[in-house]
Amino acid sequence: MRIPFGTQSYKHTSLPISAQQMVNCYLEPAPPQAKTFAAVVTAFGVAAWAASLGEFRGAKLIRGALYWVAGSTLYRINSTGAATALGEIGGSGYVFVEGDETNVMVVNPASRAGWFYDGSTVAPITDEDWPGAVWLGYIDGYFVIIAPDSGQFYITANRDPSSIDALEFASAERYPDDLVTGIVDHGEVILFGTESFQGFYDSGDADFPLTSIPSAFGEVGCPYPQGPAKAANSVFFPANDGSVRRLHGYVPEVISTPVVEQAIERAIDRNFIGFTWKEAGHEFYGLKCADFAFIYDITNGLWHERASHGYAAWRWAGVFRAYERWIVADAETGAIGVLSANTATEFGDVLRVECTSPPVSQDNRRVKHSRVELVFETGVGLVTGQGSDPQIMLQFSDDDGRTWSNEKWRSMGRMGTFKTRALWWRMGSARSRVYRYAISDPVRRTLVFATTKARVTENRLDVAA
Repeated sequence: MRIPFGTQSYKHTSLPISAQQMVNCYLEPAPPQAKTFAAVVTAFGVAAWAASLGEFRGAKLIRGALYWVAGSTLYRINSTGAATALGEIGGSGYVFVEGDETNVMVVNPASRAGWFYDGSTVAPITDEDWPGAVWLGYIDGYFVIIAPDSGQFYITANRDPSSIDALEFASAERYPDDLVTGIVDHGEVILFGTESFQGFYDSGDADFPLTSIPSAFGEVGCPYPQGPAKAANSVFFPANDGSVRRLHGYVPEVISTPVVEQAIERAIDRNFIGFTWKEAGHEFYGLKCADFAFIYDITNGLWHERASHGYAAWRWAGVFRAYERWIVADAETGAIGVLSANTATEFGDVLRVECTSPPVSQDNRRVKHSRVELVFETGVGLVTGQGSDPQIMLQFSDDDGRTWSNEKWRSMGRMGTFKTRALWWRMGSARSRVYRYAISDPVRRTLVFATTKARVTENRLDVAA
């Protein structure tokens, strides 16, 4: 009997419904005629790349260069990871960064202040018509800002972030809620209010160039400034109704499961951050806060989780595509790393994989488990140190994941020992059993499939399962 590890993260509030979890791993479909229809593969690790510049606040790739705000400074980071300090950015907290062919603009939603870099110096925006800003975008030479506590948005002078006209504004008038955030996608500006969204395009109108798109609106908002992100020709965002949605055209389709929505509902930290990236052909939208990090695999439509070992929250503060790699900011230390398929640690620390199966059961009849085998890629041990004899930890629960057995350890095989088998014998019996494995050693950890040799027992009669 196959143990169906690797479905998705679906740890329901009522555990008898489901205790399934995938942490730092996800499903990889296998080709036809393979040993399995799908394997469980480990999330990419994060390798060191550049020295910490201080607390990460925001970044953007502009004209092929990576601009990075850390601490109170705007930096330009080149392809080798070397950073050049450009000038001071005041305040604290997350900032939005955008740029054109010459300028870089930065907005701090907390202080509602703005700065610009013109290629030589960084200076605050002091135009007397500056209305304050809680969001920043860029389209066709115009820097677009959302004014605080209103339904209004402004544009700067074309390719001049330091200049703004008090009359160069418009309102998202279809709905009366305040604007909170936005995103620029496919040459359109999608602005989100607390309860709605509306799209605009550059019509070239002499009075005000951004014109409402007649069909681009919806009665779903995004009250989380850092929530929206784009990937796979779509916009993803956490919605005001507690769901996570994807814009299909202008239709806000729900992609979250009840379990993801349960996590959103009970989260104490409401500062939801969304970002997108790719790993080995999988495209992801990640939604994190201090309470959880749920990852939507756009490739297969399944959710899994990410967690940093020894930390209360996932350490990623942002991920950016630059210099033909994915560059990751560490929320804890300010370290700068790169995603790496050949790294099985996260910023040098343990990257622990944990996977919990759906229940193994036969209509609530008692099942004897005489043998369990987990078929991993073996022989992947390191030469020396941790990982030279990588270990698998297995536990089981007979009460739907409420309590767990003692840990039972087996080797994955030292380097080159490709015939190692991970077997557990005499595992007892249960009416419904959930298995959980975990691996912390810094090696490749691919689960091909898992099986249990089991027999259904009822009224002392054994029936093959």
